[in-house]
Amino acid sequence: MLDCLQDLSSNGERFQQLQEQGKRRLKLRTERLQKTLAELDTEESDLNGRIESRIEELTATRNPAVRESIEKSILDLEGNRKELGEKRQLVRHSIDGYRAIAPNGKDFYQDYSDWITEVLGEPRERQKDGLQGLIASLTLEETKMKLALFGVNRKEPVRPLIVPAPPIGRVSNLLL
Repeated sequence: MLDCLQDLSSNGERFQQLQEQGKRRLKLRTERLQKTLAELDTEESDLNGRIESRIEELTATRNPAVRESIEKSILDLEGNRKELGEKRQLVRHSIDGYRAIAPNGKDFYQDYSDWITEVLGEPRERQKDGLQGLIASLTLEETKMKLALFGVNRKEPVRPLIVPAPPIGRVSNLLL
């Protein structure tokens, strides 16, 4: 793993390839979220129409029992609209988060290279803390290793979590 990090910090071309792959994945995720947002917009438009229709029914109705039923229906629809608004806000926040990870045209090679060099230059006993701040996830398999680095532009502190791989033949460490 340390050799892989050393290779990334010294090989700008390999880093660029990985960075482009990451940007493509982020773009796909953002596009999926934008599609979800469009679906939520359509759903909200439909919901607004239903609320408007129920309000028109309410104003035309004189029977108190029917009015009460329509008012309850309007309140339920308003609750649905509020939930929908919260979903839309969450999706927008996710889209903004993905866009902030890799701003257009920004090259992170030098930032990561400096960071990796700094961490690997530490004495062995202090490298552990530096590696926890650098590596977001590490998956070791029989024939390959998957390494994900934290963003150099993150604003939150690192919360390391180490989970052992499940035994061979099991998909998860959870026992159900």
